[in-house]
Amino acid sequence: MQRSTLRIVQVLLFFVAMLCMGYVLTATMERKMEKARLSLLSSPTNDASVSLLKPNWRTILQDCIKGRRLESGYGDYESEGYPLPVHFAWEKGKPPYSLSLLTDGQPDIVVSTDSTCLDVYNLMVGKNYKWILRDSLGTACSGAFSTMREPRLICFPDRKSSPVNVRDIGGYMTDSGKAVRQGLVFRGTAFWAFPELGLTEISAANREILIKELRIKTELDLCYKEEVASKKGSDISPETRWFHYPVNAYNPFDDEMNSLFRDTIRCFANDSNYPIYVHCSGGVDRTGEVCFLIGGLLGVDEEELFTDYELSSLSRFPRSRNIQYFQEWLKRIAAFSPQDAQGLSCRARIENYLLSIGVTQKEIESIRSIMLE
Repeated sequence: MQRSTLRIVQVLLFFVAMLCMGYVLTATMERKMEKARLSLLSSPTNDASVSLLKPNWRTILQDCIKGRRLESGYGDYESEGYPLPVHFAWEKGKPPYSLSLLTDGQPDIVVSTDSTCLDVYNLMVGKNYKWILRDSLGTACSGAFSTMREPRLICFPDRKSSPVNVRDIGGYMTDSGKAVRQGLVFRGTAFWAFPELGLTEISAANREILIKELRIKTELDLCYKEEVASKKGSDISPETRWFHYPVNAYNPFDDEMNSLFRDTIRCFANDSNYPIYVHCSGGVDRTGEVCFLIGGLLGVDEEELFTDYELSSLSRFPRSRNIQYFQEWLKRIAAFSPQDAQGLSCRARIENYLLSIGVTQKEIESIRSIMLE
């Protein structure tokens, strides 16, 4: 009986020892895992409102358009006015890492990296984002932030390559209370080289942004015939549609130009054309007029349309709303409305002009249906 009791005690002691050892091993492993656990160092403060432009971008813009810079070309203003990323940094964890950003109504963004920091460019403006950072062991950090509703300038990795002066014409609020959809229409420069401005032809890295990130389906080319004499298709890819309408920004109201402006606007009435990249050479005058017409037709406030026109000054092409030919163009647009129609909105004046040159009401409503949220 004593021998049996002793045996039982020995077994119990063995199990107690094993349990203690297991506890020690588990605790040790947990401490090791805790030390190696993914740890966030930098990200947007939870529920913060984040600007994708530098805080002084309006001041920079005003400095440019008030005559402090009259010549085209690269300068410090471009660095000051360039879009900002949303920055994430972390430590520990096990690579590779993945960062997911989710927002309603837009494609989710998933980026993989072996690095412990990441800058995310070209997010939508005026949107709420949820983000999740994971490592290969499954540990994760998460949070949420929103982006301010400001002009959406597009960042390209190779800033010495075309295109530049690229921005989304979406994100603006309209008189209907709806926002212009983002990711549908981008404006910018042509893709050929501008050696006098320090720009080479489009690089592979920049082309990838156009194809994979912006998902451009249609290149709407407003360049003069002599500028694209040898061009047979889109510079973006063989699959990209190329429509060429050589509008003239400085003499836009003869019969030929009215027809070209009409056909240009009709491109926006076909939902199969989107996303569209619209450009002339510098993406300023001809492109500026077309985008002014589209934005006004959608009901964007006239002051916002002027700001969008002048945003080229944050690139290599200074422009002011007060340039004589642009002001004369606006007066000619207004002249298409009845003389007794005083106090018409910008939207109504542009609609009257477009109807006068052959754009149909059905096409106008199609543009609004496609481009308004």
